[in-house]
Amino acid sequence: MKKVTLFLLILGVTMLFAAPVWYDNPQAAGYPQNAYFVAGGVGTTQEEARMDAFSNIAGQMETTVKDQISVLMTSIQVNDAEFFSEVMSRASEVTVEGNLKGAEIVRREQEGNNHYILIVLEKDKVITAMEAELKPLWETITTLYDNAQNSVKDGNLIAAIEDYVSAEQMITVFYSKKSLYDNLSGKPYPLDKTITFPILDSEIRSLVAGIKLEVVDGDNQTAKSGSMLLNPIVFEVTTKLKGERVPLANIPVAIIQDKDVIQRGYTDSDGKYYAYLTATGNDERGKFTGRINLNQIPKAYSKQAKGFEETATYTVVQQTPIAFTLSVTDTKGNPMPKVFDKVAKGVTKIGYMLSDNSPLKLEGIVDVIDTKEIEGAGAMQTMVTTEVSLSLSTKFNNKVVGNYTTEAKGLSKKDARDATNKSYDKVTISKREFNEMIADANVDEVLASNSRDRLAEAKKLYTTGNPRDALAVLASVTHGDAEIKEAQQMITKIRKELNAADAARRQAAFDEREKKRQLELEKAKLQYEKDTMQMVLDSERDKEALEVEKIKAKHQKKNINFIFDF
Repeated sequence: MKKVTLFLLILGVTMLFAAPVWYDNPQAAGYPQNAYFVAGGVGTTQEEARMDAFSNIAGQMETTVKDQISVLMTSIQVNDAEFFSEVMSRASEVTVEGNLKGAEIVRREQEGNNHYILIVLEKDKVITAMEAELKPLWETITTLYDNAQNSVKDGNLIAAIEDYVSAEQMITVFYSKKSLYDNLSGKPYPLDKTITFPILDSEIRSLVAGIKLEVVDGDNQTAKSGSMLLNPIVFEVTTKLKGERVPLANIPVAIIQDKDVIQRGYTDSDGKYYAYLTATGNDERGKFTGRINLNQIPKAYSKQAKGFEETATYTVVQQTPIAFTLSVTDTKGNPMPKVFDKVAKGVTKIGYMLSDNSPLKLEGIVDVIDTKEIEGAGAMQTMVTTEVSLSLSTKFNNKVVGNYTTEAKGLSKKDARDATNKSYDKVTISKREFNEMIADANVDEVLASNSRDRLAEAKKLYTTGNPRDALAVLASVTHGDAEIKEAQQMITKIRKELNAADAARRQAAFDEREKKRQLELEKAKLQYEKDTMQMVLDSERDKEALEVEKIKAKHQKKNINFIFDF
């Protein structure tokens, strides 16, 4: 008997503090599900109950959005579904959070220690609010898309990628909102053109995959550790358009050594970036890696960015190698490519360099000095003796500081011409004799003097507003420890200033594009507000006209009654 009494007591207490009827059945509270999102919440405090109710109503909306998004996802083909899913998931969260602001508390009740709250959100209000969001958002997306299309036509691929990525980030939010709108309104939101995530995704991947960075000059140089490479390493950025590679200007390039970024800049109008660099370390080989630095590209497109990196190497030596500008002609001034190649191979093989930036020039003249017939094995043959005279002089005053001559013989059963060509193949450079010529020319002093002159010239160019020209001149400061150190400091300063100027210019261009985007967005908002206001005015005018008609009809009825009464 005692047990039964205790059970009834517990049951009574439970019933005494049971949840309100409307909590278990929110629809009974007078808010039908076809017109409202309705959710209850419970907690030991009112705030806890409110948060629980909001979480429940958010869950309803999120389910609606994600159901629509899942349908959208199954209809597309993208290379990175995980990335797309993550982006759309974030977009759905934004959509839900943005529309919860219209929810309101319609009931509160406390039972025992528990607080109960009922929250409702009118679906028509959500539809109206979303219309106000969708139109300007779509206007902005279409503007970005059109701008990107035009940038591609103009060859400005970076601006195109930036606009496509911006549109891609916005379109996920747009379609998330649109999915909720379509579900609530029962009809799809009207679009004037087809712009979808897969379309933007394909455009971005295509543009990124087409960009390529290559080393086109300055690779495989030789320099003393701590000295500048005599020639700049030239990186070129191109893209493939209509089957041809075309240069890309204003592409951000970073130069990396030992995992550290040591230089940044942008390609010029020819798509080239000239990196004036210093050989470092005591290792026999060193390398510099150029990398296109497009941070705004999402990581999902890293597979397409295979051509974004290229490496150039150099050799470290104990002493700065001597370099020349080489030319080889015949006695009439015509180029002699075969002899040029033999001389070039000969001087580089014994430790010298060829460079257009060298203050020294090595000029060769090829002459046939002897032709004679000799008796060979059972037949007469022609033997030609060719002389190659090389003169070493300075570019800045054309002073000849050294001479070197080598001879080569060619033998042919055909004729003198064939023998002459064979003599070209026999041209060699004697290491001992050539080094003696260099020693007698006192080249080190000539180069030290040139370094001082080039440093002075670079300073003048810099002070007269030509920093890029000054950089090119500073690369020829190859001798004199003090001069090299000052040149390196000056290069660092100029490069920093040029990078800052380039960054400011790009930021200004970005700000200008962003300003246009905001203006377009504001224009779209104003137009929507204007259209909405006009709809309100038209509605009010229709109401007034209807009232006037009613009054007229009423008066007419009175007049008719009056006639009949009369």
